[in-house]
Amino acid sequence: MYWTRRAWAGTSAAVFVGILALSWWMFLRPAAPLPFAQGPTATVHPVTDVMVFGAGGVRLTQRHWISALVIVPSRLPSWAHKELASRYAPHGHSLEQVIWNGRSSLFHAALQWNIPGLYLTKVQEATARSGVSDTMLAAITEGRKDSRPLQWDGRGFAGPKGSIHTTVSDTLMVQLASLLPAGGSLVAVNGSGGLLAQTGSPLGRQISWQPHPVGQALTPVMLAMALNDPHLYQGLPATGGSRLLEELGSRWHTAGIAGALKKLGWDAQETVPGQPVGNPSLPRISTAVMAQGRDLWGTGDEVARAYLPFITGGRVLPIHWLATPVHGTSGHYPPVTQPGTVRQIDAVVPSEVVGGIVFHVWRPDSNFAVACTSFHQGMVLVLEGPATAETLTAVQRAAVWLAHP
Repeated sequence: MYWTRRAWAGTSAAVFVGILALSWWMFLRPAAPLPFAQGPTATVHPVTDVMVFGAGGVRLTQRHWISALVIVPSRLPSWAHKELASRYAPHGHSLEQVIWNGRSSLFHAALQWNIPGLYLTKVQEATARSGVSDTMLAAITEGRKDSRPLQWDGRGFAGPKGSIHTTVSDTLMVQLASLLPAGGSLVAVNGSGGLLAQTGSPLGRQISWQPHPVGQALTPVMLAMALNDPHLYQGLPATGGSRLLEELGSRWHTAGIAGALKKLGWDAQETVPGQPVGNPSLPRISTAVMAQGRDLWGTGDEVARAYLPFITGGRVLPIHWLATPVHGTSGHYPPVTQPGTVRQIDAVVPSEVVGGIVFHVWRPDSNFAVACTSFHQGMVLVLEGPATAETLTAVQRAAVWLAHP
């Protein structure tokens, strides 16, 4: 029995020593030095690490660790140094340690090079959540990409954090996006100019900023603007349709038509801050613009802004993403037309009533369809291209959302 105790005690001591050695090896031994400096390091491309929130605090982005490479020029083979310096060295300067956070085919090939001076790491970025358009997110975060050096935090390189709170409704956008046919897009704006939704099919393309021929999409708005001058209507022939619009256009003249379009924001280079594609320039105006929209092209955002007077008491407000708009109150923007004039136009525009919510719907062709309501916070819904075929379904879903935002 004595021998058994000693053997057991000896065995226990050996196990204990083994556990200590293993613990030292796993947790306490000095870590192998990293092959690159851990101080603040610049990136080849600016990093977006801004969390974007929609209405109600819903996250539209999520943070990920993205593969990147640390370039240490002094250790690179001459061929790699020459190739990378020609691309990423500042003009007139030598290549210094830098984080290569690329998307190109060369970057993905370089991930497999396994050469000295090029070391795999990770960079933290905020990316669009599933179902959120990358192009919309890029527009929202434009100007918030951080070009400051990133800091090593033990797992990879990360930069200062930030957040943007927006007017975007994730719920509304998902409900509307699911009905879009290929090539269609839509924009929804509330009565303060806040963007509620902007998406296209396929998701992520810049289709929401691609212009279409306006045609007669602006006819109700332009009639409301023309009603500001009662002399234009005196003695008009008792006819309707295009002949009436042609006569009205000839009386208004090109200067009057151009002036009205500019008041509606049609001469701005961009309608939404950060949009990736600029607006088409205002063409040389002819009187045919009034009747046919000839030569006039525009985006869904431009059309949505032009219809804001129908839900804002006659005002044209800037369209924005931010939950707290920077343009101040609507009092800074005098009406471009009167509420009574808007009611006259609404009376002759077709309407759709869903659950007691009245939408005035204007769909002159397959380029644009517009639906407006003053219910609750108000909404202008613009559908483009093939999406115009789903106008009534979109109106029904928008009405359900307005009733329970």
